[in-house]
Amino acid sequence: MEYRRLLTEATGRLNERHPDVLDLRFGLALALAKAGRVTEALSTWTLLLGDSVEVRGERHGETRKIREQLDHWGARE
Repeated sequence: MEYRRLLTEATGRLNERHPDVLDLRFGLALALAKAGRVTEALSTWTLLLGDSVEVRGERHGETRKIREQLDHWGARE
């Protein structure tokens, strides 16, 4: 999966909580969910949510998007 490769590369250059890495983690989770791996996607978003709140803040748009995905895909699980 391309997101995993990009995530590995970005994490090597940046740190795990850099905003660009957070965006890649979000994309990976979305790709997993769309591929039918919803449980894995929900786990990824759950971990990402804590990092996003700490890095970006509770009210940031990206943090809100993570919560929306958790609600959306959690209802399908």
